[in-house]
Amino acid sequence: MKKIKPILEVLFVVYIVYTRCINLSWGLPYPMHPDERNMVDALMGLKLDSLLKPNFYAYGQSPLYLGYGLLSLYYFFSYKITAISFFDGTIVLRMISAAASIVTVFILIKIIGFFFKKGLLPEKNDMIAYPLYLVLGISPFAIQLSHFGTTESILMLLYASIVFLSLEHLSETSPSWRLTVVAGIVCGIAAAVKMSSVLFIFVPLFAFLYHFLHTSKKSPPKQWIRHAIIFLFVAVIIAVLFSPYNYIAFGEFYHSMKYESDVALGNALVFYTRQFVGAIPVVFQLTSIFPYALGWPIFIFSLCGFFLHFRKKEMNLLRLAFLVYFIPQSFLFAKWTRFVASVFPLLLIFAYLFLYSVFSKVLKAAKKNRRMQPIAFAVFSLVVFFSILPGIAYFSIYQRKDVRFQASEWIHSHIPSESLILSETANVVDIPLKFFGYHLISFDFYNVDKDFFLQNNLQNYLKEADYIFVPSRRIFMNHTCTELQNLELRIQNIDSERCRHLEEAYPLLNEYYKRLFSGELGFEQVAEFSSYPSFSLFGKKIVEFPDEGAEETWSVFDHPVIRIYKRI
Repeated sequence: MKKIKPILEVLFVVYIVYTRCINLSWGLPYPMHPDERNMVDALMGLKLDSLLKPNFYAYGQSPLYLGYGLLSLYYFFSYKITAISFFDGTIVLRMISAAASIVTVFILIKIIGFFFKKGLLPEKNDMIAYPLYLVLGISPFAIQLSHFGTTESILMLLYASIVFLSLEHLSETSPSWRLTVVAGIVCGIAAAVKMSSVLFIFVPLFAFLYHFLHTSKKSPPKQWIRHAIIFLFVAVIIAVLFSPYNYIAFGEFYHSMKYESDVALGNALVFYTRQFVGAIPVVFQLTSIFPYALGWPIFIFSLCGFFLHFRKKEMNLLRLAFLVYFIPQSFLFAKWTRFVASVFPLLLIFAYLFLYSVFSKVLKAAKKNRRMQPIAFAVFSLVVFFSILPGIAYFSIYQRKDVRFQASEWIHSHIPSESLILSETANVVDIPLKFFGYHLISFDFYNVDKDFFLQNNLQNYLKEADYIFVPSRRIFMNHTCTELQNLELRIQNIDSERCRHLEEAYPLLNEYYKRLFSGELGFEQVAEFSSYPSFSLFGKKIVEFPDEGAEETWSVFDHPVIRIYKRI
């Protein structure tokens, strides 16, 4: 093992970097992700003569300033004198996400190393420990979010770092100024990335509180109180320095936060939050987010690790770190995947701790029986493989041409020019991506049930349309309980009460999709384009993971399912 260990480490690093960085230009030059588009627009608007004022406050300025600084260096050394382009802005933000995702893996490995160092895990067995590092490095959420130029990968890195620093602090017999100051800096940067990450501060404060309640003569309570105060002071100062316009332009920041909070709390009902009507807190995340973001095997193992693993203060800190962020986000009206993304790495830690504890005992017992050793290693190998399979499969999305490009090529080849196409509004981009020659109607289906003018227009378009496009699940899955005849994955969370509510709230939409999918409307499906996560060998697809039933934003930005119907 010692001889091949360096080779395995190099291969592991290469694969982690490869999965994060391949095809970072996916979807370009089109703005496929709305949050990413907003951040790139803000980055493009930064000007030295306006003192880098962002005019965008949904997120903090620190990711924008980092991207601006990196691009400025790139332009300087490449002798370019030009404004920041959308392409360059998108790539630099995705590179930051990819880098943050890579570093997060090694922070998680350090956390696992902490548990070994403190004797909180059975004696380290490299034959188990090293293969299980794959669990920490290959997961669907890490691969997806590293390809989005948004804040999620950055926040996961910062939160994992805070947890590691807090674990170190928890193990100290006397407070460390180094750990206190560094934890304050990291929490401050997190708040400067996204204001909701102020919840991160409760993890270090737990370490201070624990020592305050279990203090020794070497470290009197006042000493821990001083450290807690300094920690908060440093965090506030860093948050102000790294996102200054939150305070300089407080009025604009407040109005932006007011709108964002109203949407998150459900006080402002908008079309893109309708999927959350009737969603049950916690249950929604456990059924519509975690199984897809982690893969079912790791999700199950993480639950086992959370509930069944040993009871130690360090484990309780991990549980607290998960709950202190997960619970408040779960009870918001808006339950987007990105709202709970910061805790995904912690679930990987729970899964690792559980798997290592189980298999270290299994393999130790198998040593007493030589016949059992191959069986035990075979079972262990299969568990590891099936745990990382969803991540490997998700990576395939970025190895293929974007599904909207595939659909656009088919449209240009099979649909005559001058055809009248009825499509749906409010998707990130319309298809075909270059629709010159087509008469494309991007229709507002969201408001058709309450707008008589839209209802009349729809009837006219249905009489004249040659083709109907359903460019994603955003409307029919959020407003109806209609089942597609050719949809392998049934609409999730179907219950009579929810269906009754949808039918009463959107009767015309329900009738429209029911007739469209059944063929009663006079159209038949002629094409469907999907890019589900899949695993192939020698060009043959072995397994596929349909994930259209996940929380909407999990699929609609990078691999929506597109359906095309033709008049019969």
